[in-house]
Amino acid sequence: MRESGTAGQHVTLVTANTSIDYAMGTWLRDMLQNIGYQATLRPLSSSMAFNYMQNSGNHVQIALKDWSADYPSPSNFLDDLLGCENFHPNSDSSINIPGFCDKRIQALMDRAKTDVSLTPHQTDELWREVDHLVMEQAPIAPAIEKDDVIITSPRLKNFFYTQVNKLFFSQVWLQ
Repeated sequence: MRESGTAGQHVTLVTANTSIDYAMGTWLRDMLQNIGYQATLRPLSSSMAFNYMQNSGNHVQIALKDWSADYPSPSNFLDDLLGCENFHPNSDSSINIPGFCDKRIQALMDRAKTDVSLTPHQTDELWREVDHLVMEQAPIAPAIEKDDVIITSPRLKNFFYTQVNKLFFSQVWLQ
């Protein structure tokens, strides 16, 4: 902190006021204080917190927010959350919360999404490069990766699970 010149600065952490978000926010606030910031926690109603965080006019310094992919693709994180086209200044509908826009990185993301001449391996390598370039600039700090573990009986048939729809009870049966 001393080298950065930011030690002792006041920072406000915005989070939803759910029990989990509040607990995580309290922990993060304490960690920020431990490394030399004067940190405060600002919990907001869960119905308005996300919109508030998205609006650059609110000058949010740090926000604690989760994100889950609705399909397994790097674009669902990197492009959705950090793509230039997803930053809308002073809007409650600006999923690119940090307002990050790097034209070189955007060009790589666009190519990874649209260049059908790339093999799956080449596309994966391009997304790895995008991830590396983004993390060098650190507009976001991914902190937690959630993993679900589902235990089923061998008798359960036609089981499949998705992050969005979870288990389709109407599609399974017991043998």
